[in-house]
Amino acid sequence: MFKEKLKELREKNKISQYELSTIIHVSRAAIAKWESGKGIPNKENIKVLADYFKVSKEYLLDIDDLYQELNKRDRIKSNLKYHLSVIFLSFLLLLLTAVELFVFVREGIYIADSRYHPNLSILSVMQGWSLIPIGIYIIMIIFNILFMYNTWEISNKTRLIITVTSCVLVLTCYIVSFVVSYNLVKPYNYGMFWKPHFTKEGGWFK
Repeated sequence: MFKEKLKELREKNKISQYELSTIIHVSRAAIAKWESGKGIPNKENIKVLADYFKVSKEYLLDIDDLYQELNKRDRIKSNLKYHLSVIFLSFLLLLLTAVELFVFVREGIYIADSRYHPNLSILSVMQGWSLIPIGIYIIMIIFNILFMYNTWEISNKTRLIITVTSCVLVLTCYIVSFVVSYNLVKPYNYGMFWKPHFTKEGGWFK
C-alpha cells in the first residue's frame, strides 16, 4: 500500500514528515494524511515523490491504492446525495412554513375579526413559537452542509440513520406548525381543535 511504502522510504532516508513536506512543497499535514491512509497524492506529487526517492511511480501507487481511492470517491458521492436530499427538504419546508404565516389568513395578513381587532397578524399571535420550526430547518440545513463537506469516515448505515432522522424531524416540525397555523387563522376564527375569541378591547383568550 502507498501509505506503507511512503513511510518506509521516508524512514529509510532518515527524514521527518516536515522535512519531506518542504522538499516536495506540501504541508506536513498532507504527508501525515498520506501515511495514515486517509488519502493519496495527485499525479504531480506522485511523480515528485518517485523522483526524490528514485523509485518508479508504479512502485509507489499499486492497484490496491487505486481501488481504495475509487471506493472513497463513491462514498463521497453517496454522502452528497444523502445530505442534498435533507437540505432540499429542509429548505422547501422552510419556505412553506414561512408562506403559512401569511397565506392562512382571512384578509391579507389579518386573522382577527375585523370588527374588533383589525390589525392583529398571525406573527403577533404565534409570537416566538413560529420561530422554532423555522430555526430547526435552518439548523438542519447548516448541519447537513457541514456534514456533507467533512472528512468523517462513517458507514452507509449510520449515514442513512442520520438522513432518515433528519427528514422525520423536519417533517414533524412542518406538520406541527401547519396545524397550529391552521387553527389560528381558519376563517371565522374556527380551528380544527379550538377557537380563539377576540374582545372589543383588543385582548384575546381561548
